[in-house]
Amino acid sequence: MLATALAPAPSGSLRIASDLEAARRVKAADTDAVLVRRTLPPEVAEAAAARARFGPVLQLRYAFALAQLDADAERGLFAPLGDGPLAVQLRRDAARLARLWGELTGRERAVATLKLVDGDECTKLHADYVDLRVLCTYCGPGTWVARDSALDDPPLVQASAGDLVFLKGRSWPGARGAKHRSPALQGTGERRLVLRVDALQLR
Repeated sequence: MLATALAPAPSGSLRIASDLEAARRVKAADTDAVLVRRTLPPEVAEAAAARARFGPVLQLRYAFALAQLDADAERGLFAPLGDGPLAVQLRRDAARLARLWGELTGRERAVATLKLVDGDECTKLHADYVDLRVLCTYCGPGTWVARDSALDDPPLVQASAGDLVFLKGRSWPGARGAKHRSPALQGTGERRLVLRVDALQLR
């Protein structure tokens, strides 16, 4: 079934899909990143745009054991955002992505971080020192991902709002890591609302 969900990729290590199940392809040795194309519901996109436009810069971080991520724990995620369509979507996404991330990595604890940023972050092409990281931008320009992380100057593909990006890092056994970068915001007046799922970083 994965072969039908994945877009053709004659070369390179980025796979583009329209089905979340295709994200499991990131475990393959010839794949460094999977980009799952997804359109946000209009009410979620509007709420995210309003939050990005009028809300203060923020960072909300939740660390949890995946085995304890039941319905009550899920409802507690991103509590400061209330219960509107954006908060409901974020909770659903964070829980679903964390469970899938745990299946892919074998880890038992995950961290979900939501950031609203208005400045530049990691705009140089790089690979993270993690095993696997999942990103989703709800408003603003999305992450740029290399089509082939083996190249020094690879062509890039940009994620759109709502897309899910699975990035294999340098700590994945035998991996070179998915090259990617954040979009430049400085001087543009744009802001990004970004969800990240990964492991607790000790440094």
